[in-house]
Amino acid sequence: MKLRTAPQRINQSLLNGIRWLPQLVVLQGWWLLYTLPLVTSVAATRALIEVLILLRSNDQQEVRCGQLFRQRIRHLRKRKSDWFFSGLMDLLVIDSLILGRIQLPISQMLSAGLLVIFVLCVLVLFYQTMAGWQTGGRLPQLWVSFYLFGKQPKKLLAHVLWTFCFAFVLALFGPVYLLVLGMSGWVLGNLFIYQK
Repeated sequence: MKLRTAPQRINQSLLNGIRWLPQLVVLQGWWLLYTLPLVTSVAATRALIEVLILLRSNDQQEVRCGQLFRQRIRHLRKRKSDWFFSGLMDLLVIDSLILGRIQLPISQMLSAGLLVIFVLCVLVLFYQTMAGWQTGGRLPQLWVSFYLFGKQPKKLLAHVLWTFCFAFVLALFGPVYLLVLGMSGWVLGNLFIYQK
C-alpha cells in the first residue's frame, strides 16, 4: 500500500472538485426551482440531501442527477409536516430580513439571532434527513434529531464552522456564487463532515 504525498492528495481533491462541480450546479438549479413555492423548501432540501447521498455512494455509476432529484421530490412533497416546517423556516428568514432593515441596535441583534436559529434549524433538518435515510425512510421526531445533532460536540462545531466559512467565502466572491453553488455545496460539505 503506497502512501500518498501532500501534492497527490491536493491533486486528487482538485480532480474530485472538478468532477462534482457540474452536478452541484445542476442540483442547485433544481433546488432553487423547487423552493420557489416556499412551502416546498424543506422537501426540496431533503431531496437534495438524498440525491447527494446516492451520488456519493455510486461514484462509478453515471446518474442523471436532475431526474433523480425530480423522483425524490415527488415522493417527499406529500409530507404535510414538511410544509409546516417550511413555513416556520420561511417566517424566520422573513422576520430576520425585516428586522435587519430597521436601524435600531436591538433589531440588528434580533435579526442576527433569528439567522442563527435558522441555521440551527437547517442543521437539525439535515440530521433528521440523515437519520431517516439510515433507518429506511421513517423520519425521527424533531427533538430526536436535535439530540442527534448535539450528541457529538466536535461534529456540531465542524458543521457550524463549515456553514459560516462556506457562506462567507461564497459571499466574498459574489452573490452569484451563493446562488449557483449555495445549498448543494453546503450539503455536500456537511455530508463529508457527517460521514467522518
